[in-house]
Amino acid sequence: MGKRASWRARLLILVPATFVGGPLLSGDVALPASGPLRPLVERLSSASPAERAEAACAIGQRRGEGAPALPALAGLLGDSIVIGPVECGMSEWLRKVLVEKPEDWRRFETSPGREAAKAMARIGRPALDPLLVTLGGPKPTARADAAFALGEIDDSTARQKALPRLIDALRDDNEEVREAAVRSLGEIKDPEAVAPLLAALRDTAPKVRAEAAWALGEIRDTRAVEALMRALWDAEAPVRSQAAWALGELQDRRAVEGLMGALKDKDRGVRKQVAWALGEVDDARAVPLLARALSDVDAGVRAQAAWALGEIDDGTAVEPLVAALQDADAHVRAQAAWAMGEIDDARAVPGLVRALHDGDAKVRSQAAWALGEIENREAVDGLSGALRDGDAHVRKQAAWALGEIADPRAAGPLALALKDPSPEVRKQAAWALGEMKE
Repeated sequence: MGKRASWRARLLILVPATFVGGPLLSGDVALPASGPLRPLVERLSSASPAERAEAACAIGQRRGEGAPALPALAGLLGDSIVIGPVECGMSEWLRKVLVEKPEDWRRFETSPGREAAKAMARIGRPALDPLLVTLGGPKPTARADAAFALGEIDDSTARQKALPRLIDALRDDNEEVREAAVRSLGEIKDPEAVAPLLAALRDTAPKVRAEAAWALGEIRDTRAVEALMRALWDAEAPVRSQAAWALGELQDRRAVEGLMGALKDKDRGVRKQVAWALGEVDDARAVPLLARALSDVDAGVRAQAAWALGEIDDGTAVEPLVAALQDADAHVRAQAAWAMGEIDDARAVPGLVRALHDGDAKVRSQAAWALGEIENREAVDGLSGALRDGDAHVRKQAAWALGEIADPRAAGPLALALKDPSPEVRKQAAWALGEMKE
């Protein structure tokens, strides 16, 4: 149920920093005698934090072959200079995001120490011992990086060995270490961590409490339900929101009443997450309050409430959802149309037919889809008219819906659609005509 940079050949993000560069590795770290790792290990000592991070990432991409560099990588743990996302291993999706909206880079910020932690995790089991040593070391930022890495190791044996040490780290005097340890326990997903994570829901640091709620949602152990319900009343909105998410993941109906109360939270982000959770829990007791949430002041909450009503699939929601087709926000209207398709109640047909004339193409398309799901012949005339819509996707969806209904009255309009300028519409019309012959 949440920063970008422009470049041509190479990503370049400049971040203000007070760091004065110089070798970070201690003099007793032995460099590989030769081979492709040596220049990368040398770059770990660069005066540039971005270059240190890139070198760590490049070593990690070699996975097990990067094991000789583990001492040098361990020396980089705790190097917390904030930089933008590294190019090494950057996905095409992230590259596109950063091109389109450079200011979003902070969503993907990193540090040399964090890249070293990721590299050690990719190397795998050989990294376990140096990470455990660092976790018990004197430097808080290094301990936090080590705790993070232990949750990223994709080796079940290493994770089980790390589990008790991560649980112990929940008592660390540094909140960043505790936060990283909680996160890793969520990644490991071992039920043994449930009790200490429940205690972490009472941590003095809001970030630790929020991370603990997330981790309990990942583990999906119903022992957490009552504590997470109490966390819905935490003083901090991010904690309340994460607790709602976790309860949605657990899908335990004991949480319904607590979530219903939280649907009145003063924070719109919390209300939106609560609406999502109620949809996941799928209990009809929530329908009246979710229907009321269709009038929330925030469009995101209204859209999420409409989605939840579709998930719960209760006919009593049809009337408020039809009213939501008049919402000022197009996303809310589209979500309401989707929900009525999920509920599959003929009472929605007149409102959905009217929505075929909505000013937003996504709403018209979703209305056509919903009418196809309901399969009521009262929609045939409206859908036949939608075959002349100015948007090709709407025409395609209308053709599909007419095929689902399979009423012979649509044969003429569908035959005309075989000459549509869009090949996708022509293909869908041909399919629909075939459905009528069966």
